Amino acid sequence: MTIYYTLVFGILIFEMVGFLLLVIPIPGKARRGIVKQVNNVVDSAHINYTARAVFGFIVILFLDSINRTVRVTAEEERRINITSDRTDYLARRFYAQRNFYLTGFTLFLAIVLNRTFANVVRQLELEEKLLVVTKDANFAYETTSMVKKKDDEIKSLKEKLQQKITDLETLKKQSEGLNKQYESLSEENKKLDAKLRGSSESSKDK
Repeated sequence: MTIYYTLVFGILIFEMVGFLLLVIPIPGKARRGIVKQVNNVVDSAHINYTARAVFGFIVILFLDSINRTVRVTAEEERRINITSDRTDYLARRFYAQRNFYLTGFTLFLAIVLNRTFANVVRQLELEEKLLVVTKDANFAYETTSMVKKKDDEIKSLKEKLQQKITDLETLKKQSEGLNKQYESLSEENKKLDAKLRGSSESSKDK
């Protein structure tokens, strides 16, 4: 295997490991942290340029492997009737097909991995938005509950205040009644004192 096909095989292994990391169950916080770090790296212009260059290089190798497979398959029957030529033909066909499948799977998995990663990033963004909305909803519910509780307290205090006002008016009326009784008794007391004084003076004159 030539060095560039060895590199393609290494890229294929890397893609398989990356895909497994995306699909295996990982705790939410750990997954979110890993995806954010990878997303920050992927968003780099240098990384994007390098990835596109590698992808284009693999596409060229894929097209070359298709061309070689077609040429090997289309060889004349007379050249593979001889044992030595047949062995060489089978070896070249094997290598051509191997390179075809290797580059094809690498390209296919690169597309799948890119799409899967984009979906995972989108899912995490939606989960974060949902978390924010849930927190806002809980805060709004708690605020509404507190306002309702305060309204109930205000209503209760108003009722107590109204009761106090009613009690105060009752006490005021009672106080006015007692004042009137006191004034009436004072008048009667004055009249009795006057009568007693008059009686005492009459007794002295006699």
